[in-house]
Amino acid sequence: MNDYDQNTIKLLAFIYIVLAFETDKDLSDEEKGTIIKKLHDWVPNTTLLELSAILNELLKNYDRIDTRQMLVTSGDTINKFFSDEQKVTVIKDLVAIGASDGVMYQSERDFIEMIMLNWNLAEKINIDDHIPSHVTKLDKNS
Repeated sequence: MNDYDQNTIKLLAFIYIVLAFETDKDLSDEEKGTIIKKLHDWVPNTTLLELSAILNELLKNYDRIDTRQMLVTSGDTINKFFSDEQKVTVIKDLVAIGASDGVMYQSERDFIEMIMLNWNLAEKINIDDHIPSHVTKLDKNS
């Protein structure tokens, strides 16, 4: 795996973890599996085992990371170096990760919408178009 791939994986993995964990304080096996699959889509020359190891390393050190600062740094880097098409793919990945446990929480939607606004994508993608029909959507009143 080259340095570009490794840096890309770490940026994406961090944002994916924040969505999966910080929004409902749980990282389900389904979410973790979806994160690994989505990372593999970005770097198909990397094995699932390698991606799992990278994800586990990030999770092991997650408590020691300044989450807010790292999220800003990751988001800004992706916004600067990814094309709009690639950023839309990241948004679709986030929706898939959020929905992978069968529930799309309002906090997950809010997180995704915040990123969409920061990346000027609010007009380019509708979250609801990418949430599978079997997924329960919980709003703030649920």
